[in-house]
Amino acid sequence: MFGLTLKFEQHFVGFGEYHSNRWNQIIHMIFFPILVWSTQLLLTFIPVYNSNFSWILTGSCVVYYICLHQVYGSLYAPIVLYSCYTANQFSTFNLPILLIASILFVGSWGCQIISHGVNEGEQPPTFERPIEAVIMGPFVIFCFTLFSMGLFKDHGKHLQELCERKYASYMDNQSKTK
Repeated sequence: MFGLTLKFEQHFVGFGEYHSNRWNQIIHMIFFPILVWSTQLLLTFIPVYNSNFSWILTGSCVVYYICLHQVYGSLYAPIVLYSCYTANQFSTFNLPILLIASILFVGSWGCQIISHGVNEGEQPPTFERPIEAVIMGPFVIFCFTLFSMGLFKDHGKHLQELCERKYASYMDNQSKTK
């Protein structure tokens, strides 16, 4: 398939191909932010110079998202950076942080994987393109949420039409292979 490129529409449509069911989309809107935060929390335990890997990865993703789409990336940047900040603050509490983060991480993945099986009838794209799914998933879900709220209607409608065509083509290919 395609890797991490600077082609926003390609990523969005590729993601939309695996997420056509409304219930699955809602599950992702709920559990992807939890997954991002728990990942950021887990990564606070990997030191990098005077920081940690949570900040390094989050900062790198923010730069990539802004390069991918300036408007949507700029809107998502403060959200994901604040998420990283709260994860870093939470990591200083006198709690079983690794246990909490691990439960949230595994639970979020579990809910999304089960949702794919129940609502889409197939495995998530994470198994085919793991890096792309993990890096792009949160950003695409954020953009999908913007469109679901009625923001950027024209672009959202255009992308939805592209997703529907891609999904129809995918289903047509699936029926031919059976």
